Formats: sequence, C-alpha cells, structure tokens
Amino acid sequence: MKKIVYLFILFSFLFIVVASNNISENYSADKKIYVESSAVQGKGLFAGETIGAGEVILQDIFYNRKVSKRGKLVNHCSDSFNSSVRQDGESANLVAIGEINKGDEITANYDLVSSAYPFIAQSKSNYKKC
Repeated sequence: MKKIVYLFILFSFLFIVVASNNISENYSADKKIYVESSAVQGKGLFAGETIGAGEVILQDIFYNRKVSKRGKLVNHCSDSFNSSVRQDGESANLVAIGEINKGDEITANYDLVSSAYPFIAQSKSNYKKC
C-alpha cells in the first residue's frame, strides 16, 4: 500500500511539473508579450499590452554571448524598429525606445545592436525592409 501511495505522489508531482512547463509557450508570465506569426519573418514577439518608452520588455536578453529564447523572436527592422538593447549594470535588457501599442510587433535594428554587441550578427541583404 505504501508503494502505491508513493507512486501516486511521484506521478502527481511529475504531472504538475510537466503541466506548469506547458501552460503556454505563447505568453510570458506577465502577459506583456506574446508570440505570433510575423509579417516580417516567421514568428515574432508582440506587445500583449501597451509598453511605455524606456520600459524593459525582456530582461537579460543575452546569456554567455547568446541570445535568449524569447530574444530570438525579436525580428529585424531597419527603419521602424521600436526596441533596442540597454545595458543595466550586468544585464543587457531589451527596452522600448518609444511607446509600443498592444498588438504591435516588437522589432530591433540588428545592425545597431551588433555595433554595441559584436557577437550579434548584423542584418543580411535579403532581410525584409520595414
């Protein structure tokens, strides 16, 4: 009987862990951003609510000179980009450079980001202009 109780507890715990990891890949915990098909490229990151100028969108966008999972969803836009990377102490954060309206795609200019963070690739000639 003890084995059955222990197994039940173990499976219940595993179910909770798996379920909590799969709640929604599309939304962040704070509902500020979500993932959706992008007119710019593949999938993109979108504002789930209005984001004010200077507000942090993603914290610690780089880890060990690699872009975070959510950071990889920020598409390049050469002219009408609405975010950039700001160094806040030890953290490189993606911040809004102007107000971003609910439903707008969050974009950055890869060339400008690359000038400050050379490990980030610049845009390519075939990237969509926006």
